[in-house]
Amino acid sequence: MSGDEPVLEVTGLRAGYLQQPDTIAGIDLSLAAGELVGIIGESGGGKSTLLSSMLGLQHGGLTVREGTICYLGIDVTGATPAEWRRLRGPELAMVFQRPSASFDPLVRIGKQFTESVRLHTPRASHRTCQSAARELLRRLRFADPDKVLDSYPFELSGGMAQRVAIAMALLSEPRVLLADEPTSALDVRAQAEVLDLLAEIASQFGTAVLFVSHQISLVRRLVSMVHVLAGGAFVESGSPEKVLDEPEHDYTKALVRAVPRLDVRRVA
Repeated sequence: MSGDEPVLEVTGLRAGYLQQPDTIAGIDLSLAAGELVGIIGESGGGKSTLLSSMLGLQHGGLTVREGTICYLGIDVTGATPAEWRRLRGPELAMVFQRPSASFDPLVRIGKQFTESVRLHTPRASHRTCQSAARELLRRLRFADPDKVLDSYPFELSGGMAQRVAIAMALLSEPRVLLADEPTSALDVRAQAEVLDLLAEIASQFGTAVLFVSHQISLVRRLVSMVHVLAGGAFVESGSPEKVLDEPEHDYTKALVRAVPRLDVRRVA
C-alpha cells in the first residue's frame, strides 16, 4: 500500500439510533498513513456518532444504515462484534476527551499498560509488556518513563495524563488513531504538548490521525485536511487555509466569526 492510499475510508455513511432519524448522512472520509485530518463542529452535530460508527460501536442502538467503512481496502461495515473487537485497539485506537476515561484511578500506570497489551496478546509476560511500554514512552520523549509507569493516574497533571493515554493507545501500534476532543479539558500549555505529540505520532509512526475538535485554532495548527460537520453532514472540506481563512458555507463563516480575537487598542 502506498502512502497515498487510504488506510481507513468511509463512503456515503448514513447512521442513526433505534427508531430515530439519521444522525449522520452522506459522510465521505479517508485517512492515509501519516495523515492528520480534522473535523470541526458544534456539540450535537454528529461527531461522536461518526467516531462510534467508524469503530463499529452499537451503543444506544446505533446502526450503520447505508454506506461502507473500509479498512486496508476491506469492507468491514458488516463485521461481527468479535471481528470489531479484534480491530479496535490493535488496528483502530481511540483517545477520549478526558484521560480519566482511559484509566483505572486505583491502578498504577505500568500495570494498566500491561493489561492493555494482554487484551490482545494474553500470553505476553509482565516484563515484555513493561519493556515495550518503557521503550514507547522513550520514543515519545517522556523524560522519565519509569516514574510515569510507577505513578497512579491522579499523580499526573491533566496534560501528562492525556499524553500517557495517547501512548497507551499506541502500544499495540494501531494504523489509525481517532482523537475525540483530546485537548478540550486542558490548559493552553498542555494543549500544545498534546498537539506536538499527535504530529510526532503521524510523522514518526506513520499513524493516520483523525482529530475531532470544536477548537478551530488547534485544528488549523495540526491538520492538512479539515471537514466541517453540521447537522450530521460535511458542509465544507479542504485545506485549513481554504476552509478556515476563506470559508464559503454560512455555517463555517459563523464558526470562524465566533472565535474570540484579541482586541488591542493603542493607548493615547
